[in-house]
Amino acid sequence: SNQSAENHEAAYRCLENLVAHGEASALIYATLAGQQLDAIVWGYAYPPNPSVQQAMAYVNKAIQIDPSSSRAYRMAAYAEGVLGNQKERVRWAKKAYDAAPYDLRAVYHYGWALVMVGDYREGTALLARSLNLANPHSKWLDYALFQGAFMLDDLELQKRAAQALSTVEPQPEYLVAQLIVASKDGKPDEAARLLSDLSSRFPDFAANPR
Repeated sequence: SNQSAENHEAAYRCLENLVAHGEASALIYATLAGQQLDAIVWGYAYPPNPSVQQAMAYVNKAIQIDPSSSRAYRMAAYAEGVLGNQKERVRWAKKAYDAAPYDLRAVYHYGWALVMVGDYREGTALLARSLNLANPHSKWLDYALFQGAFMLDDLELQKRAAQALSTVEPQPEYLVAQLIVASKDGKPDEAARLLSDLSSRFPDFAANPR
């Protein structure tokens, strides 16, 4: 909920300590896998030399303990996403969804994975349904919802996603989503404000958004 290098290390060391004291829990090992991957993605200093291979070793341990662990399958999907293996990411995300079809996290991660491989109709529907119920949730999921809705030309869903993105610290992609919606919705003043904001906050992105 308050991600930082310091908090990440504290949480990781806590989980390591539990393992050292003999705790055998799928939740612990799956979470360690996710934190290995977070260290790679966010460049955290701890643990030293994080790797996808180590993350998958933790995933395999979690699955050995509990073959129905939806979280373990989600972390495997995360690992494949880090590697850029989108088809494998979808396969693992589907296993997480099948293991826990009423777990909103499993639902929206599967929807997100589908959107990333271009299965916009099913992926967007899963995201729209699950994010409507999951509160709070990470805003990159709202951006994924926007992407799917944009590709389906569903303006109402685009508006919903853009509204959610307007409530967090701006990222260039989030501002672009809001800019597209303002332009489509016939709000030139709002579009001009967003374009100015985008140019002043993120000049490199604005100069070359592709």
